[in-house]
Amino acid sequence: MKNALIILFFIISFDICFSQKIKQVDVYGTVVDSLSNDKIEYATIQLIDSNTGTLKYGIISDSIGKFYIKNVACQNYTIIVSFIGYKTKKINLEIPDKGSTFYFKVGISPSKINLPEFVVNGEQSGVKIMVDKIEFIPDSISLKNSLTGLDLISKAPGVTVSKSDQSIKLLGNPNVLVLVDGASNNRNLNAIDPKDIEKIELINNPSAKYDSDVANVINVILKDDRKKGLKVTMNLNYFTENKHNSSNIQFDYEFLKFRIFGMYKVNLNNGYYKDSTYRLSEINNIKYENLDYSRENNSSSSLGNILQYGLDYYLNKK
Repeated sequence: MKNALIILFFIISFDICFSQKIKQVDVYGTVVDSLSNDKIEYATIQLIDSNTGTLKYGIISDSIGKFYIKNVACQNYTIIVSFIGYKTKKINLEIPDKGSTFYFKVGISPSKINLPEFVVNGEQSGVKIMVDKIEFIPDSISLKNSLTGLDLISKAPGVTVSKSDQSIKLLGNPNVLVLVDGASNNRNLNAIDPKDIEKIELINNPSAKYDSDVANVINVILKDDRKKGLKVTMNLNYFTENKHNSSNIQFDYEFLKFRIFGMYKVNLNNGYYKDSTYRLSEINNIKYENLDYSRENNSSSSLGNILQYGLDYYLNKK
C-alpha cells in the first residue's frame, strides 16, 4: 500500500509539472467575406492574450486571404480581425495543445457605411498595423524598461532575442535582415540608445526589392533629432549553461551626416560534455530509469578577438 501511494504521488507530480509546460503549435487560417465567402486579402489578424490584454501576435493575410503564424503558445486569446470596409470581429478562442497545427476560418461582414481609412495612435498599444508591415512605436513604459536598443527590439510583437548569442527571430523564423534607417550596416544594436529609436518596422513578407533569401525584415528607424556626438558602450555577458564569455567595447561618434565607429570584441568558449549513467529499476512491474551519476568534463577552450572600425556617410533616410 505504501509503495502504491509513493508511485501515485510521483505520477501526480509528474502530471502537474508536465502540464505547466506551455506547448506551442503552428496556427494558420483564412479570412473570408461572411456573405460571399470570397477570400479577403491584406486583412489584419491580432492575437491578444486574454489574461493580460497585450498583443502577442500580429499578421496580415496574403493575396488569397490566408495567414500563418509559427510557434503560438497554447492558451486563451481574443482574436481581432479587421479590414477596411468591414466590421471588426472579435473572437474568444482557445488554442488547444493537441497536435502540432491549428486551423480556423474567420468570416467578417461588410460595413453598411464605408469610412475612409484612419489610424489611431495611442500610448497604450504602440502598434500600427499597415498593409505591408507592422510598426512598433515605443511608448514610455517600453523605453523605461529597455537598457539598450536590442532590449527595445525584443519588446516588439513577434520578436524574440536569444540571451546566449543575441540572435533575433521574427515569428519564430531566424532568417531576419536587420536594418537601421533602411540600410544594412554593422552597427551594434546594444550601442543604440532606446530613446533614439523613433519606431521599429516589422516586415514578414518582404517585397521584391529585398533578396529572395530574406524571409523577414526588421527596420529600426532612428529619430532625426537624436543627440549626436561621442558614445562609448561596454557589454559583458557570461553564460554558465555553455560557459561562454563575450565582452565588447564600442565607440560611436556622429556629426553632420558622418558616423565614425569602432568595436573590439573578445569571445571565450569553454567546451564541455556530460558523462551520465542511468540505472533501471522495477517497482510493482513498473520500470523506472533513474540517473545514477553525472559529471562534466572540460574538453577544450577557444579565445577569439574581433576588431571592427569604419566610417559611414548617410545621404538621406532613403
